[in-house]
Amino acid sequence: MNIGVVLASGKGTRMGLNEPKQFLLLNDKPLYIYTLETFSSCEKIDYIVLVTNEEYIEKVKKDISFYSLNKVKYIIKGGNTRQESVFNALTKLKEEQVQNEDIVLIHDSARVLVSEEIINNNIEACILYEAVDTVVPCVDSMIISYDKKRIDDLASRDILFSSQTPQTFKFDVIYKSHLSSYSKEATDDCSLVLSNGHDVHLVTGSKLNFKVTTKEDLKLLKALIK
Repeated sequence: MNIGVVLASGKGTRMGLNEPKQFLLLNDKPLYIYTLETFSSCEKIDYIVLVTNEEYIEKVKKDISFYSLNKVKYIIKGGNTRQESVFNALTKLKEEQVQNEDIVLIHDSARVLVSEEIINNNIEACILYEAVDTVVPCVDSMIISYDKKRIDDLASRDILFSSQTPQTFKFDVIYKSHLSSYSKEATDDCSLVLSNGHDVHLVTGSKLNFKVTTKEDLKLLKALIK
């Protein structure tokens, strides 16, 4: 099985809003619904686990019903950190006795413009490699500054990539990596998998698959979705 884990439990504090960014309306539709619609329309996705803020669970249930997102099988409570939220989803899947070889795609709901092509490419690559990350090459010159005031060094952009999501894994690989690293803090799942001795291969993403983090990102998204 191919299972989408969509994370919609962030607080969105960097945008300075009164509600989490994933619930902002764009053309009268919450941002996270756009993400769920893409995952739902992807034939290779069997079902979806949505992780969200506890206080928004009832609202989310109504949205899922209203938009007829029948592939959303479970809606579960997020944790205090991204890592904890992912682990909550993995724990639920473990309880449902998913197979070790089942594929789990972990995606940020705030990456609204993820494409079916990216999702499919993640699944195909994960069948071969067990762990993959969606990336785009860095096209700007990259500098290193330790004091954030002057340039200390230049980094070769030829070997630098920006990580996106989905990050995709065989269930056994990602679940055991989370168990082994439960006491560690990690910003994403690939770092946990790497720290547990697994290789992570690359899948080409898209500049359009950006994460809505700032008000400028939101303005860009509004220009792209009309």
